[in-house]
Amino acid sequence: MMQTKRSSGSPTIGIVTALPREFRAVMTMLGSSRIVELPGKGADHTYALGTLPSKNGRHLVAVLLLPDIGNTNSGIGAALMTSNYPSVECVFMVGIAGGVPDALDPSEHVRLGDVVVSGRDGVVQYDIGKMLTDRLIAKPPPRPPSARMLQATRILSALNYEDSYYRLIDESLSELGISRPSQGSDVLGTTDVPSIPLSHPLDPSRTPGRPRVFIGTIASANQVLKNAARRDQLRNEHRAKAVEMEGSGIADLAWTRAIEYFVVRGICDYCDSNKRDDWQDYAAVVAAAYTRVLLSTVSSPAKRLTRRTALIASMVVLPMAAISAYAVLRGTGGTTEIARLYVEAIRPPVELKVNGKSVRSLTAELPFTSVDVHEGEHRVIATFAGQQYEEIVTVKRGATAIVRIPPFPR
Repeated sequence: MMQTKRSSGSPTIGIVTALPREFRAVMTMLGSSRIVELPGKGADHTYALGTLPSKNGRHLVAVLLLPDIGNTNSGIGAALMTSNYPSVECVFMVGIAGGVPDALDPSEHVRLGDVVVSGRDGVVQYDIGKMLTDRLIAKPPPRPPSARMLQATRILSALNYEDSYYRLIDESLSELGISRPSQGSDVLGTTDVPSIPLSHPLDPSRTPGRPRVFIGTIASANQVLKNAARRDQLRNEHRAKAVEMEGSGIADLAWTRAIEYFVVRGICDYCDSNKRDDWQDYAAVVAAAYTRVLLSTVSSPAKRLTRRTALIASMVVLPMAAISAYAVLRGTGGTTEIARLYVEAIRPPVELKVNGKSVRSLTAELPFTSVDVHEGEHRVIATFAGQQYEEIVTVKRGATAIVRIPPFPR
């Protein structure tokens, strides 16, 4: 059911997809998902909102399906997403890509159904550079990925996460009614004559019938690559392990907005003339499942602070450049815990209700208020010009609950 109001919660993770199959795969990973249409002209105002597990609870997630493929569209879409949801701290590009194999080195040999995630060099935009008479020398600007997510990926690779990862894949495949293509369809051709098959090297680190995850550079451009020689050139010059069409748009957006980005790609072809669609659905699922597993090891923004931190925060003059609500827990010496809810707005007037009771209309003269609440869950609803933002604030003993209310679009 389409909703036309702000949903409860403030997404801190944004996921961009370019194809419907990628969007469907991500949707199977979400909890409490729903479609939300925000006010605004044109595309990129409709999102799927939901949750993904985090290390300390859950991430609130906004998922966007782009109106078309390519880096220009992904950059515009991510820019509008972060404008509609200023709370987004990291934008993921999740979907399918071409793989860059290396049959001479089993440890670096990417195959169909594998996953490639951003390495420390992030995304290389290989259609930016100097054009010579015979070739283009790529000179991509440096766009390193999220250090936080990269570290989480490296930590994850040291843990025994495979059972939960494989279970997620199998559950998603079952829900979507698809299956992993036969191993016999994973055919790699030689670089010079792709119609001549090349044997895959023996890789003892692989689990048969399951994806292997690589951390490495991802090459990106506004073109579908079906050229094995160019693919190998990207491997040799940039150590690329995957080739796609949206990652550099996301990287540029993240750089200009001073936020994080990360790319997760499932491999569906070898970027040569044998390119087909057989592996696309499966590749979308393994990328979406890995994204969920990765985020489950990362803490969501702290909803609870220590009592000492809360006292320090209460002495700070809050900036007028954000709408924030703070529920500060205070012990009363009895059996009931009392909290105080502070609310501040930058775009007043905003009508505020707590637990269904009108608190006051925040105005330009007085853009903040406070109200005493008890320990437990409290429903905070802010309304502006018919638009509504709603979030459940949980106040627990010995902690401080925090909720951010993003600005309403005009």
